Amino acid sequence: MSRTHASFAILLVALTGCFARVTAGPRHHPHPGPYAARPGPQAGPPGRPMDGEVPPLAGWKKLGERTVHGVMDHDTMPVGADDGVFRRVRFVVEGSALEMYNIVITFGDGSSFSPPTRLVFDRQSMSREIDLPGDRRVIRRIDLRYGNLPGGGRARVEAWAQ
Repeated sequence: MSRTHASFAILLVALTGCFARVTAGPRHHPHPGPYAARPGPQAGPPGRPMDGEVPPLAGWKKLGERTVHGVMDHDTMPVGADDGVFRRVRFVVEGSALEMYNIVITFGDGSSFSPPTRLVFDRQSMSREIDLPGDRRVIRRIDLRYGNLPGGGRARVEAWAQ
């Protein structure tokens, strides 16, 4: 093998190693806290959801959904008394990975609850159940602060309650 070919082979191996280090690595926050996101189910009953989508949650009511625009976004999901009363909520993320910085749930009586939040969701994942304080509560609105993570496009966040 000539010296030029050997130099080219070494350069090729070095570049391949650099590329692998740039694209690989953990995507989860090192300290996810009690409400950490977890991968959603990947298969559902025939005819329901397509592969890679999180299936509807049996016994849960969908309160709303929003699309995340950019690395820092804030959205409000209006809910109301006609949607019912609830004891717990959870969030489903589809389409792209995202980081959720803050959740504020405002109840029908005007009080609010903000669970400790710093969640990192993979594409097609859901949070654990978040118990609401007190007994069954009317939810007036849910305020979310979040952002898309690089390389995945726009995430869609759904709020579900039971």
